[in-house]
Amino acid sequence: MSKPTVAEHAEDVKSLLANRPFVMLWVAQIIAQIAQNTINFTLLIQVREIVERQQMAGQNTAISLLVLAFSVPGVLLSAVGGVIVDRSDKRRVLIFSNILRIVVGAGFLLIDADWPAYASLALLYLLTFSLGSIGQFYGPAQLAAIPTIVKPHRLIQANALFNLTSTGTQVVGFAITGPIFVTLIGLRATFAVVLVAYVLALVATMALPSLPRYRPEVMQRLNWSSFISEARDGMQTVFQRPLVARAVIYLSLATMTYLMVAALGPDYVVDVLGLASEDIAFVVAPAGLGVVIGAIFVNRVNRRIGETRLATLALVGAGLLLATFALFVPTLQALDLIETGVPRSILAIVVVCVACLGVANAFILIPSQTLLQRATPQDRVARVFSASLAVTNILSFAPVLFAGAIADVIGVVKVLAGIGVLLALVGIWNMVRPSPQVDPADGWDAAEEA
Repeated sequence: MSKPTVAEHAEDVKSLLANRPFVMLWVAQIIAQIAQNTINFTLLIQVREIVERQQMAGQNTAISLLVLAFSVPGVLLSAVGGVIVDRSDKRRVLIFSNILRIVVGAGFLLIDADWPAYASLALLYLLTFSLGSIGQFYGPAQLAAIPTIVKPHRLIQANALFNLTSTGTQVVGFAITGPIFVTLIGLRATFAVVLVAYVLALVATMALPSLPRYRPEVMQRLNWSSFISEARDGMQTVFQRPLVARAVIYLSLATMTYLMVAALGPDYVVDVLGLASEDIAFVVAPAGLGVVIGAIFVNRVNRRIGETRLATLALVGAGLLLATFALFVPTLQALDLIETGVPRSILAIVVVCVACLGVANAFILIPSQTLLQRATPQDRVARVFSASLAVTNILSFAPVLFAGAIADVIGVVKVLAGIGVLLALVGIWNMVRPSPQVDPADGWDAAEEA
């Protein structure tokens, strides 16, 4: 494959930014995800504060339950979301989802610091579950909308840009807006600011053009039989197409790892690195920067080695890096090379390791998402994406549920190191297996360019 030039990369970005519907979809994503990641940071701090203030046992378990409250809807509602999105105008789904986010976000303002701990946690979990449920419609609608407004040969660039900004908003939410707002204006006012952001995201989605259904002839009244048939069709597509199955497995592993690190990160920052719980941004920010770097260069690397091989190699690298991240400081402490606290030089090495992990994560997610789109027939993208979310959440449910409890017993270091070893082994196993190939007749490569 020929090496892409700087001019070609610039032309790719210029073409995307000249596409007004894509820009509106992109702006809505940026605003909504900054708001969501700000909420995620705020909730992590709030749950830990509630547990510490009430001197409750099992801090990791309480945070794991928060993460599960956001991910469980993927198991329960993803099939419903995919079928409905495939049958709907994507613009309407995006608008209605943002309206519901505003309503649910307002619920966080009801929480009172004087409530009993279990009442506060119950409402937090319920509202988080509701936001996760909305995401089961918003996510498939957004993914299915991208190929309808972007030319087929621009898909990987569009996905890279979306993943870049998705990670950038994680950095902004966790390392900038979350910590700053919580410190300066408090938890309740932070939730109010998030509501304003959701309103702005709603305005951006309202500026989108109509994103119609693919096949009007099948859009008769949805009955139970047709719903089951279409939901089953999405799941069958995942398991019957080897390339789609591999992409879904990679996405599942990457998501599972992200959720478990999110659940265990605060404890690692406090107990291993000796920092305050609010300093979780110390881990999130360099990881986010790494994903941004990876998203910038993924197209260049992908053209050299291809999506499937790139994602597989990145999975091995991510596993090794995660294990190194988990074990580096504890190993130095065990060898008495660190006496009290963690020196800045050692923290710098940890930051570099986390940043490299972020690059590897981008090299898994972006090629896998592109493969999922290209290997899926156009009229099934939302269904297949929802099916992939269901598989992802099913695979993540048990590990995330028990990760916090296990970490409370054996320690966060052993859990994170075990996850890293698992990722590396799965990647190595796929390296020695034959790689499935894209069939242009199955996916977006067969579509005519607008």
